[in-house]
Amino acid sequence: NEELQSTNEVLQSTNEELYTVNSEYQNKIIELTEARNDVENLLSSSRIGTLILDEDLQIRRYSAQMAEVFHLVESDIGRPLQHLSHSLQGLDPVGMAREAQQLDRTIEQEVQDEGGNFYLVRAMPYRVGNQVVAGVVITLVEITKHKQAEEALRESELRFRTLADNGCALIWTSGLDMKCDYFNKPWLEFTGRRIEQELGDGWTEGVHPDDFERCVQTYVAAFGRHERFSMDYRLRHHDGSYHWIQDDGAPRFDHDGFFIGYIGHCFDINARIDAEMKLERLQAQLQEIQS
Repeated sequence: NEELQSTNEVLQSTNEELYTVNSEYQNKIIELTEARNDVENLLSSSRIGTLILDEDLQIRRYSAQMAEVFHLVESDIGRPLQHLSHSLQGLDPVGMAREAQQLDRTIEQEVQDEGGNFYLVRAMPYRVGNQVVAGVVITLVEITKHKQAEEALRESELRFRTLADNGCALIWTSGLDMKCDYFNKPWLEFTGRRIEQELGDGWTEGVHPDDFERCVQTYVAAFGRHERFSMDYRLRHHDGSYHWIQDDGAPRFDHDGFFIGYIGHCFDINARIDAEMKLERLQAQLQEIQS
């Protein structure tokens, strides 16, 4: 009876241990299932195509976007990357994956598909534990709208520079730091200086010393209030003489209404100033004669 009782106690203890182990095992299964569901939902809800490879560059997991590009099906899990075909021009995914794996860094490439859509492809090391590289993750993001916006911006800048360089106005622009970041061709031809000499505050070297302080104060005051301004000052011509110019500045704003700097249009008014000064002298002489 004592042996039977002892055996029952051992069995009961073993059953309790088994129950505990089984409960822990079930909890682990639940955690793993939830983690897998999280990953699946993340991959399916994200607009980023994702392809996860093991250390032998065999497919472990992929998103719907990547399945479309690489023509993937469920049976491709475990298949080597080099066996896959894709619709992206000029892309060597195997080469990118190996380079990312060997150099332990992210590799990027912009590519197009057969329909002319643009994509940014990244291959990066897949790290586990103590930052051990155990595979590669390849991501795919469509950037067609971004590229179209870039192209539209380049075309807009080209049109602006073409118009600016073929007009008679001396044009400059400045950024949020109040320093000038652009001068058009007529300005450079007027001053006879290189663009590198004029950028930033370099242009102020050509302002007449007697006009310098007033010129800077007018610009700084208007800049702080984001207001238009107009001022006349003397600017050194390429022949060494000083010409009076009229500088009309206006604040610039981006598409969202944020202030981004100033643009100025300047005109050589030296002939007008000379005429006004001659007229003043003649009027003064006439008054002397009459008196």
